[in-house]
Amino acid sequence: MIRTCDARFRKPTLYPLSYGGHGMTLATHVSNHDRVWCSGVMKSAAFFDLDRTLLPKASGAIFGKYLEAEGLTTGTHVPGASLAMSFYELFGETRLNMTLTSQFVKTAAGWPVAKVEHAAKLAAQDLADAVLGHAKVVMDKHRAEGTKLVLATTTPTVFVEPFAERMGFDAVLATEWSHDGKAFDGTTVGPFVWGPKKRDAIVDWAKANKVSLKDSYGYSDSYFDAPMLDAVGHAVAVNPDARLTAIAALQGWEIRSFDAPRGVMKVLGREIQQWLEPFRKIEPVAFASFEFNGLENIPSEGGAILAFNHRSYFDAFAMNLLLAKVGRPCRFLGKKEMFDTPLVGPLLQSMGGILVDRGTG
Repeated sequence: MIRTCDARFRKPTLYPLSYGGHGMTLATHVSNHDRVWCSGVMKSAAFFDLDRTLLPKASGAIFGKYLEAEGLTTGTHVPGASLAMSFYELFGETRLNMTLTSQFVKTAAGWPVAKVEHAAKLAAQDLADAVLGHAKVVMDKHRAEGTKLVLATTTPTVFVEPFAERMGFDAVLATEWSHDGKAFDGTTVGPFVWGPKKRDAIVDWAKANKVSLKDSYGYSDSYFDAPMLDAVGHAVAVNPDARLTAIAALQGWEIRSFDAPRGVMKVLGREIQQWLEPFRKIEPVAFASFEFNGLENIPSEGGAILAFNHRSYFDAFAMNLLLAKVGRPCRFLGKKEMFDTPLVGPLLQSMGGILVDRGTG
């Protein structure tokens, strides 16, 4: 069902979903603030992929835990499964692993709908807790601007709807498993929502809801979501695999990660500072000795602020060596003029630099 409202009376009205043979599910959720759809008001949307985009890893492990708790799956080890999952989390989707994923619905034949729904509700909080911090910032920004949030994922609708509701998404576009109200029958209603089919889903949804794709946003990590990203006016490659990185560079799309501030570059899941870690530990200046005390006071994770006198540019070398000993990447402030410098500016930003415009007061 889609919850909307009559613009004249602001009276909630419910409309059933009907999208012919496309087979995607469009489910609108109402938050605690009783947000509603109003015809003619919504102009843009932000479409988010789930695995390796909003989440740092695949959601399958979380869903699997609760499906097993419901007695629907067993803990039997599948040879090579751990290696395959590690490969996916590092390099992203391949046609082979997504073909196997598309066949998972057959495993669900006979599963009681109520048990799967219960497992999904239990999994929703774990998934919400796993959403990357900067993803939440981006979602909040879109929401504040009046942009509707749409979860566009290959994961079955029955799995992700509770999570989408908890996160305040306005709609879900996902693969629909067929059932008779009591049990799943091992087939899908319509296509496996992946690749070009995911693009078709957002195009049909946008037309049905009078949304301008030119003014909309798309976020995904996968090369196979390039058609979806190409369909929107503002495409963002999030933690992209190698092929999507190349396409994004050619198309001029923004490239970023949701586990780091905007502009910080990551390569194979690691920041530039982390790749340079071995070199950062080399003392940078001859005929100078360094002594550090109190390193145990710097936490291994979480927020911390490090301040230094900054009497000269030499201090930056000392701080770099200190951070290398702690083993943490950092965010650092720099004056605007440094970021305006060709080559140096983009490098500073990609390594976590934060611009300070001293002329603004």
